[in-house]
Amino acid sequence: MIGESHSLVAVDTGDIYAFGRGREGQLGTQSCRDSKSVPQLITALQNEYVLDVACGAMTSYAITASGSVYQWGLIQRNTSDSDAGEANTVTGTLTGLAEDQDQRTVEVDLESRQHQHNQANIRPGASRKLGDVVTQSTERWLLANDDADREYREELLAMGYRNEELEEAAQQRGVEYHGMLRVGCHRVVQTIPERIIKLSTMHVVSISAGYAHCMALTDTGGVYSSGYNDRGQLGIGHRISTADFTYVKKLESYFVVQIVCGQQHSLCRAVSRDRATEERITTGSDVGTEVFAWGNGILGQLGMGRRGTSKGRLVPTLIIDFCRTSGVSYLASGANFSVAVTTTGEVWSWGHAEYNQHGTGATAGTDYTDPYHFFTPRQVMLTTSDPVKDPVTKVLCGSNFSIAITRSGEAYSWGWGTYGCLGRGVGHHSSAPERISSLGLRSSERQVTHIAAGANHVLSIVSSANWHWAADNTDLLEDRKFVDAQIEFDGCDRVFYCHRVMLAARSNYFRGYLRSASMDSPAITFVRSAPADGDESASRKVTRVYLSGTAATAVTVAGLLEYIYTDKFHVPVQKCSQLEQLAAELGMTRLVVLARRARRRGTAFIDDNAMTHLSPSTYVSDLAAMVSSTEYADIMLQTSPYEVSNDSYTVGKNGSSIDSSSSLSQCKILYGHKCLLRRMSYFNSLFASTFKENSEESIAENGMLLFNLDGFAADGIDFASFRNVLYFVYTGSMDSPYGCDGKTDGLVESEEDGGYMSMLVAGNRLGIPTLAEKCEHLLYSHLTDYPENIENCLSFAQMYDLPRLERLCEQLQQA
Repeated sequence: MIGESHSLVAVDTGDIYAFGRGREGQLGTQSCRDSKSVPQLITALQNEYVLDVACGAMTSYAITASGSVYQWGLIQRNTSDSDAGEANTVTGTLTGLAEDQDQRTVEVDLESRQHQHNQANIRPGASRKLGDVVTQSTERWLLANDDADREYREELLAMGYRNEELEEAAQQRGVEYHGMLRVGCHRVVQTIPERIIKLSTMHVVSISAGYAHCMALTDTGGVYSSGYNDRGQLGIGHRISTADFTYVKKLESYFVVQIVCGQQHSLCRAVSRDRATEERITTGSDVGTEVFAWGNGILGQLGMGRRGTSKGRLVPTLIIDFCRTSGVSYLASGANFSVAVTTTGEVWSWGHAEYNQHGTGATAGTDYTDPYHFFTPRQVMLTTSDPVKDPVTKVLCGSNFSIAITRSGEAYSWGWGTYGCLGRGVGHHSSAPERISSLGLRSSERQVTHIAAGANHVLSIVSSANWHWAADNTDLLEDRKFVDAQIEFDGCDRVFYCHRVMLAARSNYFRGYLRSASMDSPAITFVRSAPADGDESASRKVTRVYLSGTAATAVTVAGLLEYIYTDKFHVPVQKCSQLEQLAAELGMTRLVVLARRARRRGTAFIDDNAMTHLSPSTYVSDLAAMVSSTEYADIMLQTSPYEVSNDSYTVGKNGSSIDSSSSLSQCKILYGHKCLLRRMSYFNSLFASTFKENSEESIAENGMLLFNLDGFAADGIDFASFRNVLYFVYTGSMDSPYGCDGKTDGLVESEEDGGYMSMLVAGNRLGIPTLAEKCEHLLYSHLTDYPENIENCLSFAQMYDLPRLERLCEQLQQA
């Protein structure tokens, strides 16, 4: 999620990263309040499993798996009686937003006002003091009574609300005011995430924040609000600000599906509770709903027309226009405008129109002849490539712009494009919705799955055609410690060092070439110096791979290796033709398609229909074939010999072959490649220091390094689990085909989840944090489906010192 000048990213492993402006503490990096240009892990929440985040202008929020909510940044605090200095005060914002971004307040001393009123009754001719007029006017505005309240009531009655409903609300407000008049609200900097105690008794599933107010949605469809309330944006029937989350009672008979905050107004999607029960509707559902709005409406952002909007709405009020549609499936809000998407994919917009926030295109300027034109919802003329098969599903709003996402992952933007927030270049302003050419499947293989919009910047999550795990192999390209191959070609003195396991896994051509080289042909195999960790004197047997032809150049070979190792394509457009030719010669079909598509995008005209279909990445299947493969392996990982009565394993001590029919002494064994095992911190340290390659005891008869796995078993990592860990290290996939030897007794429902627990231990012991985090995520999903296992999982977490899993189990127990 994105705030005014900062961003939060919640990853699927339960961690949060923050970057951007941090002066008000919104990055949550404890005492540090500097801005960060690189995402920083919020360590204060490392023992929490965070499911969702939200940003206000200078405030941040996080929701944990148990439904707890944390806040930090420029947060609200109630002013206590002793802090206020007066027993009875009413505090509220009178006009605008102060330059110092804090609340301008006026204190109303009720006892003094009553004393002045009594004095005026004693002296009928006495003139009212100016101060008395100000205090009474302020109180009337904050409490929304007398003439202002009467006018508001009349408008609600005209819209169909019953008189008895208004009377009941007024009586209830009278009960609340006695305590609320003593409450003031100011903002303070909170640099460390703090738990919101007021929400601890309920399960919060969603948070939305505006400039200085916030709303929370519970799993039961209830809404709570907190913060500034000078325009009624809290929806609680008055304009008194409060730092306490207060229940929005006007929505009590509705099941709220989605909440949205603008700068000083609020929106929600809701259905009747009877319908929610009958259709089993849950929060976040995209079913068609009614829309309610409240808060500031002076610019039409409430969508209720011109009449009375200058005073806004103090409670949620139905937007009647959407009762005539198929229902709204998604809501969004900018600073002072709002957008809705219907179940049929139509986009409607209303509110502030000065910066063409409504994408009116050729009809832009209607609001100049009719300034109230967008005070009611108007349809945005957005036409996708296929409105029926590819309708708009979501719209996200910045301060003065909008971005729509279609079902297929295309993105369209319109509005004010300051700082390049429309995604089409700096200074580009759009008079109508236009497709963002650098996103989507049609032109860049970047299918948009989610977009978050801040005041003037945007973050998007795309499903890339590349396999994400391969990106970490960038360091492997530059590491020469375990290189055993080198690529050479005519016309270039540069030698490209690489690893046979990667070449063989990713290319059939290289696999055949290297197999020929293993026959010790003098033309292609020899011993030469291979620099390792700065040691130029080190020598190693290296396989020479020679590429012929004109397509092999320094640029194309570098691009080839980057694709082989990282699954990415980064080659200048002018070199794409040569790389396409080289890939064709090597039989790498997918790389041919990538080069061809990149070359066509470099032309002035792009014919989407002519773009060759790109098949999914083969990285996982390619590397999976090398897991425990003897080809190019340089390390054996085995258990100690043990007695068996079958012939499942045929490898003896020190890697020697044995006759299983005549020997009962066998061991389980795996083969590995040191260049890939270095992704585990444990083995990386081992290879760098303590593990002596020249020790006779650590060399098997086949010349490979030997490593005994027995020590892992004492740490809870059995052979089957380590084999699954090896599969993950090679491929980055949790879908290991090997399974488990057996499930963990009493801890899980299935054998698969038992394997995850053992792999979680392995991820922590062997230094694979990504694996540990993924296992925690899978265990969380399991525990939500099988809560009867929470207690046993808690014991497991305590036994193996897993603080975050322990905290997660405790939270689920409390929930």
